[in-house]
Amino acid sequence: MGCKKKRGAADICEGVKTVGGNWWMLTHTSEFVANCGLFRHGLTARFREVTTHPNWRQRGSARMLCQLVLAQGFKDQTVEQLVMVAEYGCSRERIYKSVGFSLRLCQVAF
Repeated sequence: MGCKKKRGAADICEGVKTVGGNWWMLTHTSEFVANCGLFRHGLTARFREVTTHPNWRQRGSARMLCQLVLAQGFKDQTVEQLVMVAEYGCSRERIYKSVGFSLRLCQVAF
């Protein structure tokens, strides 16, 4: 199974403005490598749209970015839990597992 189609920059900016959150980008000599969002709701924060440029895949870039954002998320004393959502078999699922997350709930939609 593949991941859902990525949202455009306008959708991401609108989400940051309306929901509240931060968008993180990893670059190398001004070249886009990976990005993701971290959005808060009460004591819970959720990762959104973890994306890696095709030229940087399979190098650990998204994993490294997620680790940095995780550290920042828990540094904020108002966040007690981080939630990650991914489609089964999606590359994001593998990234999340690689930084220590485990499956707690599985939902199947037809």
